[in-house]
This record gives sequence, C-alpha cells and structure tokens, in this order.
Amino acid sequence: MLLSTRTIYGFRMMFQLALNYEKGPFQLREISKREGLSLKYLSQIILILKNANLVVATRGAQGGYQLARPPRAITALEIFVCLEGEVLALGEQDGQTSQDSVVVEEVWDRLRRGAAAALEGLTLEDLLRSDMKRRHASNYSI
Repeated sequence: MLLSTRTIYGFRMMFQLALNYEKGPFQLREISKREGLSLKYLSQIILILKNANLVVATRGAQGGYQLARPPRAITALEIFVCLEGEVLALGEQDGQTSQDSVVVEEVWDRLRRGAAAALEGLTLEDLLRSDMKRRHASNYSI
C-alpha cells in the first residue's frame, strides 16, 4: 500500500500541531520550516483537515492552526480517511471470473478491516509518546 504525498504531509503536519497542543495557534509557515515541506501544499492540506473538523483556524497576527481536539482524541484512522479516503479501497479488477472476484474481495476485506482497526487504535498522543521514547533512547551513548 502506498500513501499519497498529501497523506504523508498531513500526518507530519498533524504531528507538529500535536507537539504544540495547548500552546496556542501554530502558523503553517513554522510547520513548513520545521518539516521542510512546501507552504503552498500545506495550505491546501490544512483546508481539508479543517473541513473535516480535525483542526481549527484562528485569524489575526497571532493566528494559526491548532488541533480541534486533544491529541488523545484524534485517531490515525480519522486523519487517513480525511486525506486518503477509504482504507484500502478495492479498484476494478478486469478479466476476473466471479470466483476470482469473491476470493480477492474476501482477502481485501480482511486486510481493510485489519488496517482500519490498527489505525483506529493509534492516536496522535500515541505518536507523541513513541517519538519521545525514540528521542530518549537515542540520547544514550557509550
């Protein structure tokens, strides 16, 4: 399964917003700089996230974006579906017999349910904790 650039950038942006949760609005320019991502592309992605009620915008000189809910209340599944659409959507399968189609659909359905369950069980807070553990572990050297 390949993720689109939009989804990869969207997760990186949401992670930055989670890192700055409770610090007030965070400007896209800063996310762009920290992550090394195109400001223009982030501007397009943030609108999708805003329309899905995952982020809120604040206007003005001190404005920017912040998570609409705490990091523990936003799942990877919500972000994924917002940016990518259905988890593991099955495209048209040309030249397959009906038996082949049933087998493929069964396999794909199990994959989809497993992937959706894994994404549903992962929150932005989990990602923050994982990042903190990784950073902490890499600080030890002999």
